[in-house]
Amino acid sequence: MVDIKARGIDHLVHFTNINNIDNIMRHGLLNTQDLKEQNIPFTFTDEYKLDGRHGLSLSVQFPNYKMFYSKTNKSPQNDMVVLLIAPELINEKKCLYFYGNAATTELRNMSSSDLMTDIAWEKMFSDKVDGILRSELNIPNSFTTNPQAEVICLEPIEPKYIKKIICKSDDQLDRVSNYLDIVGKNEHYFKPRKDYTFW
Repeated sequence: MVDIKARGIDHLVHFTNINNIDNIMRHGLLNTQDLKEQNIPFTFTDEYKLDGRHGLSLSVQFPNYKMFYSKTNKSPQNDMVVLLIAPELINEKKCLYFYGNAATTELRNMSSSDLMTDIAWEKMFSDKVDGILRSELNIPNSFTTNPQAEVICLEPIEPKYIKKIICKSDDQLDRVSNYLDIVGKNEHYFKPRKDYTFW
């Protein structure tokens, strides 16, 4: 059981194309394989795959801005939005914990059983990662040390877990106006972390 309250974590983060919002709010977050099997249309952004299994990539408290920046640049129509997701799902669904980018060879070669442990979770917040000291960078307690650290959820994420849809512009707000009770505008989530020069 992961203690999310001890670190003051109040949300997980997932970014997606705004064109996916209607189906996400109807069916939840599903991996590409499930979407195809259920004939649900979608605009592809990214997906994690390991040993033939598919998962949904989540960040803790703040987006993986390196990945987000590259996706935003490939979407000149200003189509990327951020979803804030209830962190309780970590203890309610099958998840893998990666202290860095899950696509790296080292992490891809680790067994799923090792990546599901409390030890793997705590390693995401280690004081020293790749020679960089967390304590020297004043990283908030709720942030992972490496900005590319990921939680990979191996199960569908139902709409009830989605706390907020974060937009960058008024145009985006208009496009998801059907969900005004959970929609907000906050450019903070579309910028890098303050320690970005070290990564």
